[in-house]
Amino acid sequence: MFRVLELLALLAPVLAGALLLRYRRRSRAAFTWGMVGCLLAALASGVSMVAVRTSVMSSYRTGGDAMDVLAQLGWWAWLRFALLVLAAVLLIVAALVDRGGDPRPVGWIAGGLLAGLLGVAVRGVEVPVPDHEGLGVVLVMMKETLEAALLGLSVLLLAVAAVAHRPPAHADDAGRAEPTELARRAGVAAWRLYTDTRRTR
Repeated sequence: MFRVLELLALLAPVLAGALLLRYRRRSRAAFTWGMVGCLLAALASGVSMVAVRTSVMSSYRTGGDAMDVLAQLGWWAWLRFALLVLAAVLLIVAALVDRGGDPRPVGWIAGGLLAGLLGVAVRGVEVPVPDHEGLGVVLVMMKETLEAALLGLSVLLLAVAAVAHRPPAHADDAGRAEPTELARRAGVAAWRLYTDTRRTR
């Protein structure tokens, strides 16, 4: 499950950007706002990829211990958190902009907001650091992975909301599945793959 959360946090911006790109003709404004949000989320994923290595190497050079690693990871985590929250805000704008008389995807926006709020709540949870320094690092990293996964899920759901329930603006779009239906199919397929993988272990 931990690996799944890591993958969700890392891949959510890429999947969200691909979805926006696929339905970009439905609203130029939504595409622009949404892609900026996805780029920020992708930058946050990049931050998470370099954070651990940079923190460990910096602590090693200065002769620090696990607590020093935790302190440096905390700074990187706040940077990633800020980028993901800003990305979610921009995607909310993308979901609401240029609607006219079209129905708003309230359910998808609410789902994205809920996931984002849960991610924010996880950020506020204090993790007790035990006497064992290595275990303390693991617990903090698990918390930050859960936070990043929830905020990544928020980005993905809000990206669906940004392109959902918009009329096709081009003949090529007319034959494509509604973004919400495409997202549901992808979610079901991902869940089946996960459960099948668990059974074969």
